[in-house]
Amino acid sequence: MDPLMRVGEQVAEVLRIHTDLNESERREKALKALADVELQNPEKVYRSYPHELSGGMLQRVMIAAAIVIEPSLLLLDEPTTALDVTIQAQILELLRKLNEEYAISMLFISHNLKVVRKLPPAASVYPTPDRCDPEPRKEILMTDSGELILEVRHVSGGYREGGFFTGGRHYHEVLHDVDFVVDHGEILGLVGESGTGKTTLTRMILGLLKPESGEIIHHTKRPQIIFQDPYSSLNPAYTAEWAVEEPLRIYGKYDAGERKRRVHEMLERVELPRECWGAKPDELSGGQRQRVSIASALIRRPRFLIADEPVSALDVTIQAQILKLLKQLRDQLDLSYLFISHDLNVVYQLCDRVLVMKQGRIVEQGTVDEVYDHPKEEYTKRLLAAGL
Repeated sequence: MDPLMRVGEQVAEVLRIHTDLNESERREKALKALADVELQNPEKVYRSYPHELSGGMLQRVMIAAAIVIEPSLLLLDEPTTALDVTIQAQILELLRKLNEEYAISMLFISHNLKVVRKLPPAASVYPTPDRCDPEPRKEILMTDSGELILEVRHVSGGYREGGFFTGGRHYHEVLHDVDFVVDHGEILGLVGESGTGKTTLTRMILGLLKPESGEIIHHTKRPQIIFQDPYSSLNPAYTAEWAVEEPLRIYGKYDAGERKRRVHEMLERVELPRECWGAKPDELSGGQRQRVSIASALIRRPRFLIADEPVSALDVTIQAQILKLLKQLRDQLDLSYLFISHDLNVVYQLCDRVLVMKQGRIVEQGTVDEVYDHPKEEYTKRLLAAGL
């Protein structure tokens, strides 16, 4: 969506281009489309900018823009990929209603076979439910060194609306008494719905926000982050090799020859094909771009990484490759991870322990087997039911 245009104007723009309706008629029809996709308070949504809406709300807006001219066919290209499991379920239910009530035919494109199975009748393709299930959980390496990598101790706080540079006036408290540790060599999963505070927590851990109370104690230097969308986190004007070398140039400790040697070693370690080293982001696949992002995060040899939805935009086969790579790197480079994901299957396959966050609080935590097999909280049970 265009970040400089109000949401309603973007929905109405479709009508301006494709119909002869006047401005008032376009506005009325756009409001109806926003109501049809079950957005609360369509008038407020109409006046909002994209950054003021959640991911699920934005996806509803995009659906409204697609149906506002009453099409007979709707192409849905990965419409739920970046959404958490509960929002995903809401969007799928909405699409089912639109299909039935408005007789809109749909071509649904997805890499997630479980999502596809929830929409069309596909008994001939999926004769048994096992066909879509993740690979069996492999034994996870658990360390018993007693060494802590990160301590988050009774942290509460939030952010000011408008951000740091605009001196936002309205303070939003997001986190409430969040308390956990990351052990040496551990992959700790963090799950929760959109808006529950995962991003705010990440920013506090990285020092971009300050807690109002409590403390965050790092036992390593230079923690790094792997972002969800490598396409937007990489500079489109420069090659993969340049992107991985950039942190070393900023660091200023090594000469050009040593930087090049370290970059090539890291690109080989993340298994990026040599022919891709000189390619720009738009010349790489999604999995290759994520390998570049991982290499860039690791080039200064941190011991702690935050992986923020690093496989959510990848198809299942590439997901499996990146998860395997993250495990290999953990063992080879003595890493610890805080792994953030809305995909409960991914967390189950990768992580040692899991934290469940709801409305800024950790409501449940334990080993993955404990939480998945014997959840205590109703919220955890609902997440598992929606995601598994």
